Amino acid sequence: MMQEEKEKIISDAENMLKGIYLFDGIWDMEPCSAKVNNKNLSWNIKYNDDIEWTYMFTRMDYLYKFNLAFEITNNKKYIKHGFKIINKWYKNHKKYLSPFIGKINSKILKKDYGYRSLDIAIMVSNMTDYILYCNKHNIISKNKL
Repeated sequence: MMQEEKEKIISDAENMLKGIYLFDGIWDMEPCSAKVNNKNLSWNIKYNDDIEWTYMFTRMDYLYKFNLAFEITNNKKYIKHGFKIINKWYKNHKKYLSPFIGKINSKILKKDYGYRSLDIAIMVSNMTDYILYCNKHNIISKNKL
């Protein structure tokens, strides 16, 4: 990885620690350099009057940047913040999970913007990749995992 790429990853990770998200990745629906501020990790905000931004936030396609930032700096603050995001999502939605596993899209309130089957599948994939990375590299304890 070139120095310029490392600096970009660290900059993005630092912004996310502050609640500022940038959706400029190849898989983002509308890649651009506009920033979204979501310090409170709210899952149902319609940004820039465009629902696509909500879908992008919910997908958690940005979690991998915390893994890369950790790889570059060896600073666990990035890993901890990734888990903060995952835990916040879980706490906000756990009432839907156990009785309706596999049917979460139909059970989450219909007025919520960020929950389409595709987005949930991408989000779960991103969460799983993140957690498996942390487990593989013994970054977090088995109890916390």
